[in-house]
Amino acid sequence: MKKIAGMWLFAGFVVLLNIGSVFAKDNPMELSLPFEKAVIYYDITGSQKGTETLYIRDFGNERVKITKSEGKVMFISTSTDIIEITTRDSVVNIDVEEKTGTKVTNPQKIMQEEMEKLSAEEREIAMKNLETIGMNMATQMGGQVKPKAGEHLGFTCDLMTAMGSTSCLISGTSIILKMESNLLGITMNTVAKKIDKNASVPADVFRIPEDVAIKFDKEADELSRTMIASMIQSMKDPAAAEKFEEGMDQKQMNMEDEQQLEAQETEEVLEIDISEDLGEENDESEDKQTEEMMEKGMNLFKGLFN
Repeated sequence: MKKIAGMWLFAGFVVLLNIGSVFAKDNPMELSLPFEKAVIYYDITGSQKGTETLYIRDFGNERVKITKSEGKVMFISTSTDIIEITTRDSVVNIDVEEKTGTKVTNPQKIMQEEMEKLSAEEREIAMKNLETIGMNMATQMGGQVKPKAGEHLGFTCDLMTAMGSTSCLISGTSIILKMESNLLGITMNTVAKKIDKNASVPADVFRIPEDVAIKFDKEADELSRTMIASMIQSMKDPAAAEKFEEGMDQKQMNMEDEQQLEAQETEEVLEIDISEDLGEENDESEDKQTEEMMEKGMNLFKGLFN
């Protein structure tokens, strides 16, 4: 569903905004969680109700997230039963109900490979540009980033807001402890209730269920490689951040012009035919708003690779 998909566009900002801290380490492939292993238990409330469990080992370089929830979105019943397995090499997404899944190369591994192609000087420039652009993207989407501005379950958090979502991430990492979203009346809150650093992390959770058919998504994998390679190469330009900001300003102006034109055309249509059912009209309006928001977010990402 487009409305749900729009909510998760925010995840892209989380990844980009943490690139700088990731690549600042001696080994960019290494995460630096304040614990080697843990199990984090979450509650999901809002339009969806359920639970989420995050298994972490190898300081976060290996993770399994199990999400189970159900609820209603726009009066349509929905359910979620998914597993996401992340290792240093790959990311596997499994739909337990459909017994299907997809596999791609871990984007962080691809980033590491691309960064290694740069000289030390180019790498330093790229890291600074990525951090600056990440901040600019959040601002373009009406959001903001406040490093070490929050706290949850005893951990200092970086607070990030964008697209109607507010997240509390363990500072300097991409591990979300709290995420509250409200997009077009669709609310979804995921809040960590407990972090057990003494719990055992069974190897079984990292195994793909035998009755699940996994397909390597070659098209998505190649697209990811192409986009990341293009991004990293463009970031070695000392003026990359400045060029990106100028490009985003122009895209914003173009989008505003298009929205004004579409609004005028909509008014003309409504004047011609005012017999439309009010309920259907409201649904179409919300769908249009969601599409516009998603288009805006995707255009921001595309600006990285022009």
